[in-house]
Amino acid sequence: MYTGDDASALLSRGVDDMDQNYAYNVTNFKVTALLAEATYTASQVSAIQAAFSKLKSVLIRASHVPSDDLKVKIPTCKHSKREKIISESSFLPPSKVHLCGSFVSGLALSSAMTVDVRVIVPKSFYRVKDFLNQIWLVRKSFYVAVLAHHLQKKANYQVSYMSPHNNPLDIGLQVKCKDSVVFNILLVGEEGVFAAKRLAPLASNVRAAHVNLASDPSEDEVHTPTPLYNNTLATNQIAGGGEQLTADWVNESTVVKECMVLTRIWMHQRDLDMGFDCVSPFIVRMLMIYLLKNRKLAYHTTSHQMFLSFLQKIASFDWSKPICMKEVIEPETLANHMQVSQYVFLDPTGIVNYCAAVSSQAMEMLKHHANSTVTLMMKDTDSSFHDTFIKKLPAHLYYDYGIKLYSVSKWTCIDRERYIDSCGDAVYSALPKVLQVLKRGLGKRITSLVTSPLIRHSSLVKIPSKCTRIINDSIIIRFSIDLDLAFNTLERGPPADDPLAEEFRQFWGEQSNLRRFMDGAICEAVVWDAELTSSKRKILGFIAELVLERHCKISNKTLAFGCRPLENLIMCDSFRSKRNCGSGEEEAAKCQAALFQLSKQIRAIPSLPLSVTDIVGLDPASRDTQVFPSMTGANIPTLSPTRVLCIVEGSKWPDHEDTEATATLKMLMLLKMNEALNSLDSVTSFVRDGGLTIFQESLQVNLSLMNAAELARLRHKADFVPSRKQFIDYVVLPHVTMTLAGLQSQHSTFGATCRLFKRWLGIHLLSTFLPEPCTDLIAASLFVNPAPFEVPRCPNVGFQRCLHFLVHHDWVNEPLILNFNEEIVEEKLEEFSEEFKARRAQFPCLCIVTPTDHGSLVSRSVMPFMFKLVLDHASRCLRNTEECFANVTHNNEIIETEMFKMDQTKTDILIKLLPECSRRISVKLKQENKIVEVYTDPALNYIKHIEKAYGDKVVVMYDINCIKFIGLIWKPGAHNPQPLKQSKGAELDSSTLCDVDDELWFKLNTQAMLQDLNIVGKGIISEISVNSAE
Repeated sequence: MYTGDDASALLSRGVDDMDQNYAYNVTNFKVTALLAEATYTASQVSAIQAAFSKLKSVLIRASHVPSDDLKVKIPTCKHSKREKIISESSFLPPSKVHLCGSFVSGLALSSAMTVDVRVIVPKSFYRVKDFLNQIWLVRKSFYVAVLAHHLQKKANYQVSYMSPHNNPLDIGLQVKCKDSVVFNILLVGEEGVFAAKRLAPLASNVRAAHVNLASDPSEDEVHTPTPLYNNTLATNQIAGGGEQLTADWVNESTVVKECMVLTRIWMHQRDLDMGFDCVSPFIVRMLMIYLLKNRKLAYHTTSHQMFLSFLQKIASFDWSKPICMKEVIEPETLANHMQVSQYVFLDPTGIVNYCAAVSSQAMEMLKHHANSTVTLMMKDTDSSFHDTFIKKLPAHLYYDYGIKLYSVSKWTCIDRERYIDSCGDAVYSALPKVLQVLKRGLGKRITSLVTSPLIRHSSLVKIPSKCTRIINDSIIIRFSIDLDLAFNTLERGPPADDPLAEEFRQFWGEQSNLRRFMDGAICEAVVWDAELTSSKRKILGFIAELVLERHCKISNKTLAFGCRPLENLIMCDSFRSKRNCGSGEEEAAKCQAALFQLSKQIRAIPSLPLSVTDIVGLDPASRDTQVFPSMTGANIPTLSPTRVLCIVEGSKWPDHEDTEATATLKMLMLLKMNEALNSLDSVTSFVRDGGLTIFQESLQVNLSLMNAAELARLRHKADFVPSRKQFIDYVVLPHVTMTLAGLQSQHSTFGATCRLFKRWLGIHLLSTFLPEPCTDLIAASLFVNPAPFEVPRCPNVGFQRCLHFLVHHDWVNEPLILNFNEEIVEEKLEEFSEEFKARRAQFPCLCIVTPTDHGSLVSRSVMPFMFKLVLDHASRCLRNTEECFANVTHNNEIIETEMFKMDQTKTDILIKLLPECSRRISVKLKQENKIVEVYTDPALNYIKHIEKAYGDKVVVMYDINCIKFIGLIWKPGAHNPQPLKQSKGAELDSSTLCDVDDELWFKLNTQAMLQDLNIVGKGIISEISVNSAE
């Protein structure tokens, strides 16, 4: 019997075990549900097998057709004797046709409905020396064309050419059935077609003259090894060994099978399974089997735990050492492969190298994602499973910058050996040098560099309309940056007398020059002329253009840098001619400095009745998220006033029940502050509306006063409706402002991300539907909880991620919890989650929880119809521009049209204002021998009139940061007749009387309303457009 501490410890241990078992059961349930959804059902398998039986009967019965009688064009393949080879070829029916690939082992994903079919070409179809100079590929193209000819006769099939695994040295068929099943037909020769010595990695099977590189006969005598070409030859006659190994392990262990499927889903969600140079799912599967065979990976556990262990192995696996699936392999064979391939992973025969085409970028990307996923899964949060297997991670949202290179087939910076090996493929032969030059130029500014999948041969070219191979003549290079170094304007090189100085000058050319540094050293250096942050962001593009044109002869006309487009959107058009303010970061910093200076001046005021303990900003200007930062400096009017809260405390503060004494003491404090501030030359202030309005360097600050004791009482009245606005203004917003200001100091792109997000809302007149604190917190969530992505280091990517998160987050079932600095303890988080699920209807549609706002009071004003309108618009913009962002378009017309151009037909009434009335107007006043500029906002006053007069009839939409348009949308029932009451008499001016059931009713008179809008808006309205009168 246990008593005392022993019993408590045992009980606690028992509870922990129960929680752990519960977590395991939940994870296993999720895995089971995911696998059931991702893999083929029994009915789908039956349908595929039935479709395959029909396809097989056509392929087996195929007969010879002369090339002149073919109804399809034969795929183009470079060879001087192509026509002769084709005419000499005699088609022979396949010796065998069978299903292959992951479908056979039950590892295929059902989302694509794509199945591989292996067609065994008879050995006698090829000649003994067909291995030389792609002769075998010319014959194979003819064979594929004959099969396409027979399949084309069948109405059930849509046929197109494709390159297996995007290999430019191979050709196959893609057949789409009417029941949506797609078959990839892979042609493989019988074993022993070519001699084994011709498949060795150091063998030379392509001559320089074949790719037009030999300038004289003696040069052609130098035989260059063709490892990639030889490996393709080997895979065309040795196939199926890996599939048998997979089948054996799948049949032995269900856990291994589930882990293989989970791995494939994980790779697919990160686009790791695409491209010729990728580490394909098949290679990863073979690596898993290799680790299992060598007892380096345990499988007597759950599939989820095995998957985690496997990712850890991938992240730490040493690929510098060759590995082989064959039990015994000669060291010489491994050494030969290591001479010509960066990674060596041999198949069970010891001939085929699975990793012959794998690039270092693809391998680094795989290991990077594996490492980040392990970190994510080890946190074991509620969203870990979803972020690992469900959420899609597009490359344009994961990496910071992208460079798109056009006309890659015309690159001249080719590597001779790789060019011969790939039979004249410019991308394969020149890409390593391009990446090397970029890495050298960008240096420590970047942390990772990857390329888009090398999908060069289209699989969508229909037969017989056009059957030549189509080359996707562009490539995208993406990279992540180190924010501390990325935008440095100075690149310091070696000292002038160092031998490396000449190399530095050769690399940078005229951009390099000698400079003396503060430590007295004279060094080579590269200086970029950029003062503003918006200009510094372009340095990366300038470097890329310079080094690629200098060393790779790639013109900047064929290069698109994918991060320039959105900078101008957060510049203030009204003041661009007055001051070059860039994208506003410098003006925001000046505004912060002015507020800090004002805070020091207020704290320094002597003989105040109470002491000032803190001065905190309440609006976006204080957290660097104002779309157009308030501009400081002479003759430049501020765009909007800045609100701050002054917190005071002291023993003279009266009892909280004595409201009159409290108001008197506050007014005394304000008068003392006003007197002291007006004595300063650079500051003018007024006491009005229970607060202090301060003008400093054309910056308007509205100061409110609050005692620390009042704040403490206010925190306990958060749910009391009359105190809700005060609670938001004086408790929630100060905490949000201080926290987000700290976030901006950690991540310099946070402010620009918020401003772009708000600018998008404003352009589409949606900024009143989503209050500014909500937009700031949504953007902050990407920096506080970025997983499975990384923290955005580019404003464009941050903005795209904002829209992506807004659209794809499950707002109905999951609140957005921002646990800044871990201020909310774990128990409170669990308690809130349970309360949210139990009482969902009592929370707003947009629920955002922060340490000081557990009830999401800051978003209570967001109505469901407003939020739905924002979500629908964000979804449409994402859908229309996703391809542009993903492909790094050469121009931004589509992005600007679809993303940042207002649809003037979406509102029922659109009011366009005069340009000079879209911002506040300054009025000069004289006070105590001082000329002071104060400001009035005619556009905002006009909006207040509309809301007061017609707020029950229309929803008013406008951009709170730059009011150029005012949109009105009719509310449901706005035109329905209403009973005539004395309280409604004020509305009769814009209404029409009507008779309903012998009673006098009235309804809205649209024409009278428009006339009223014209009269009240005279002098500020340009035009009124009516899209829908009812």
